[in-house]
Amino acid sequence: MEQARIKELKRISANIKLGALEAVFSASSGHPGGSLSVIDVLTAIYATDVDLKAAERSRGVLSKGHAVPAQYAVL
Repeated sequence: MEQARIKELKRISANIKLGALEAVFSASSGHPGGSLSVIDVLTAIYATDVDLKAAERSRGVLSKGHAVPAQYAVL
């Protein structure tokens, strides 16, 4: 992956982290560490040029309930 794309993904990830932290703070509830630990992975999944509608795509389940603010921030 080229350096410019990596830099862009880091910027996107930083913005998503702020969004997740704002959600936890606004709700006065939640676990910010659980959300922050998964944001880089979610960014790589959602911000890359992967065809999420392709029949042969991989599937994943975010079963880590503490990461829901991160998932909402990504979406």
